[in-house]
Amino acid sequence: MTPGTSRVSISLEFGDPDRLTHLRIADPQGDLLAAAADRSLTRAGMAEAYRTVLNDVSRERVNWRTVNEAIVKRWSVSALEWIKREAWRQS
Repeated sequence: MTPGTSRVSISLEFGDPDRLTHLRIADPQGDLLAAAADRSLTRAGMAEAYRTVLNDVSRERVNWRTVNEAIVKRWSVSALEWIKREAWRQS
């Protein structure tokens, strides 16, 4: 799997029209850690990956502290703040 891409499983729920389809990232934390380690990925690309997981029903399975520490290790604290702002702004 290419870093920054996600494996997705789809589940369908019938009845409530607002909940017909849910996409679940198979390993959201692993995908974010791979994205942070991918030297070709920019901060903007990291923000997009972060946003994708924030909008996913699997986000509860992410240890955000671990992910945020990987981002700080790769870039900086100010970059983490920027990535979070961009991810939430685009959500």
